[in-house]
Amino acid sequence: MNEIETANLEKALEIFASSLFENKIKHFVETINMLEERIEVLEVKNKKNYLKQQDVISEFGIGHRTLKNWVSDGLKEIWLGNRVYYDQADIESYMQKYKTSNSVRG
Repeated sequence: MNEIETANLEKALEIFASSLFENKIKHFVETINMLEERIEVLEVKNKKNYLKQQDVISEFGIGHRTLKNWVSDGLKEIWLGNRVYYDQADIESYMQKYKTSNSVRG
């Protein structure tokens, strides 16, 4: 192989290596971006949303007695000192039990 062929081969190898490196970096960055998006979704899913008793009553348009009936029927309460809180996810799960396939009650 002469000098020109060797130089051309070295240049081609350099271009190939550079391209391969750029593709690996691009793939790495895409993977990191995808993982960041998944982490954000998981953080949102795992974020707890606690409501005070009055917030539940106001948000769902129910009375205090109805809320106490829900608790008697299985809705979980979280007591911190003399304050009671409800996990939004627990309320949604509780309400799912009573979801009907049609809007007419008999």
